Amino acid sequence: MKELFHGGQNMRDKNRIPVFTKALGRVWMQCYPDLRFGQLMMNFLNYVALEHKRDPFFPEEAEMLKYLKEYAKKSPYYKEK
Repeated sequence: MKELFHGGQNMRDKNRIPVFTKALGRVWMQCYPDLRFGQLMMNFLNYVALEHKRDPFFPEEAEMLKYLKEYAKKSPYYKEK
């Protein structure tokens, strides 16, 4: 168990975190700038649960990024690049 918390071989890749948080920040800034962090997260996690029938506790970051991109498109501020 100690390895999980101290860089052991069973630990997930830490580099996934900045990838996800950068995407979250982009969606927040561009698509939902009027929301507070708690509002954004509650709305997004409810979207995952209700639209995809997924408990947001379980998806890995790659799957959550897919849902985050879908959620961004629901914003009235969304602009296709």
